[in-house]
Amino acid sequence: MADISIQIGGVKFGNPLFAASGSATNCGEKIKRIAVEGKPGGIVTKSVSVDVGQKWGRGSKQPTPLCWPWSHDKPQAGMVIVCARGETLTCEDWFEREMTVAKEGGVPIVANISGSHNVAEWVYLAESFTKAGAAMIELNFGTPHAGPWGHGAVLLFTGVGGEIVRIVKQATSLPIMVKLPYLSGADCVKYGKMLKDAGADAFKVCMPVGGMTIDIETGIPPMGIGSKSGIVGGPPHKPLAVYNTYVLSQAVGLPILGSGGVCNAEDVIEFIMAGASGVEICTWMMLKGPELFLKVNRNIMRWMEQRGYSSLDEFRGISLKYYGKEEWSDTPYIAQVDIEKCNGCGQCETVCYWAVGKAEGAVHVNRKTKKAIVDPTKCEGCGYCFSHCPKRAITLKDWGKRF
Repeated sequence: MADISIQIGGVKFGNPLFAASGSATNCGEKIKRIAVEGKPGGIVTKSVSVDVGQKWGRGSKQPTPLCWPWSHDKPQAGMVIVCARGETLTCEDWFEREMTVAKEGGVPIVANISGSHNVAEWVYLAESFTKAGAAMIELNFGTPHAGPWGHGAVLLFTGVGGEIVRIVKQATSLPIMVKLPYLSGADCVKYGKMLKDAGADAFKVCMPVGGMTIDIETGIPPMGIGSKSGIVGGPPHKPLAVYNTYVLSQAVGLPILGSGGVCNAEDVIEFIMAGASGVEICTWMMLKGPELFLKVNRNIMRWMEQRGYSSLDEFRGISLKYYGKEEWSDTPYIAQVDIEKCNGCGQCETVCYWAVGKAEGAVHVNRKTKKAIVDPTKCEGCGYCFSHCPKRAITLKDWGKRF
């Protein structure tokens, strides 16, 4: 049987899946349920703070929406804007009661803590969660909509993050994982190296970007608190998170938990090939229930056994060898159509027109056979048809063989 256990900062987790910080992990009973029913490798608490800003930290009961449809006319599962809000539990509630309940599930708990520029808050939270039995500390430098309260991503961008990591590292014996916001490639390298030098043991990559919606009947932005903004979670975030994982992995050489749009085993494998040790799952677990973890782990092991892998290490980071490598060729790729898969929908014909800019593109649908055909004398190998074919009936000849 394939071994899917991982180690981060000396802590062993039974599998690479973690329940991410969010409303699904904002109390001990919810965490215990996830542990018992899903058996993920680890569970990350909702961000816990001391008392950071109006309606953020202690005892906030503001009635604010948690989610808002991405599209009113065509809602898609997981494509939501998730709004962070103040929680009813204080940090002392977590230390004195919630952690005890959470640990009854038998899964390691990662304490997500959030503070302001006052470093004493971070030290207090880290020390208290260490005594309460957490397996790891996650420092929240990722929240994009926490600027009004002086924490979240603003701490990273104002240069305080390194100092916080250094001081918290001295205050606890637990490994420190830093939760990052979405970053440009250059910033991944810059902040990753800075936080590694400060003592970070691992990274969580990456918090979704900020977003908002507007009710066009009233003009009111319904999401969020204060700034009326939330975060764009679910599948739309995945390409950004895979990119940050890929860049950060080659820059720092530390364990990384990827996070963003993870819905199935294929998504997890993609993150691991980009260099991640494992992944955190939030949106899809909330939509499918804790049993999602069991299903995804089974499918990961099945995929590994079919390909002869005995451990995750055997394919972790295999895509990094292509980092910075350019492809050069004087001849274009040529699109190829699998007639058996093609249903003649014409999507390839539409996108090819804009790529080639001719009256008839390189790919068009034969009106008699209702199948797409390719004119190799016109094909520029742009990949538009390959990328947008709903039936995956189009491939590019020799793609991937030029590296």
